[in-house]
Amino acid sequence: NAMADSAAEKELRDLNVEKKKQIKVVQKKDFTKDKRFELGIDVGFACGDWEDLLAVGIRAAYHFNEYIALQARFLYGAVSWENETLKQAKEADAYVAKSNLQLTVGASAVFTPFYGKLSVFGDFIPKYDINASVGVYYYRTTTGGSDGVKTMHNNDVAFQVGFAPRIFLGKNASLSLNFYWFIMKDKRPKQEGGTSAYLKSDFLFTINASMFLPFAK
Repeated sequence: NAMADSAAEKELRDLNVEKKKQIKVVQKKDFTKDKRFELGIDVGFACGDWEDLLAVGIRAAYHFNEYIALQARFLYGAVSWENETLKQAKEADAYVAKSNLQLTVGASAVFTPFYGKLSVFGDFIPKYDINASVGVYYYRTTTGGSDGVKTMHNNDVAFQVGFAPRIFLGKNASLSLNFYWFIMKDKRPKQEGGTSAYLKSDFLFTINASMFLPFAK
C-alpha cells in the first residue's frame, strides 16, 4: 500500500500544466440527475401591481443529463390580498383596473451550469446547484376594477425567465428557492367601458420540495 501511495503521489507531482487544466472536479460528485425524473410541490408568493398573491402548484421535470432538463409546471393563485399601493389608491378614490394571476401552466428549458458543495460550520456539507430557465406558459388572469366595473377573465401566453438555487437533501430529494418573471400582454376594463391592453409583468417567488426517480442507493 505504501508503494502504491508513493507511485500515485509521484504521478500527481509529475502532471504537466496541460494535464492539470483537464482536471474539472477535485471531489467525486456523489449525487446525479442524469436520466432521472423530478417531481415536486411549490408554495410561493406573487408580487402584483395592486394585489399580492399566495400561489401553490406542482412541478415535473426530466433531466437529460446533469446540465439540461425539460420542466412542466402548474401554479394556482390560491389567496390574494390588497397591497399598500391599492389601499392608497382606494383612499384617494382613484379608479383601479386590477389584474391578478388565477392559474398558469407551461413548460421551460432548464440549464444548470453551476454546482458544488458548501461547508456549514465545518460539519454539515450540503451539495447545491444553480439553474436558469426560459419557457412559455398559458397564463390566466382575473381582471376587474373598482366602482362596480365588471370582472373578466383573460387567457394569455406569457414568456417566463428565472433562476433557482437548490440544496440537495441526500441523493433523492432537494429543496430550492425559485425566482421567476412572467411577461405578457394583458387586457383590463376601462372605467368608461371597453378594455385597454397593458404589458403585465409578474414576479413570482416559490419554495419547492422535490424528489428524484428512480431512487438512488
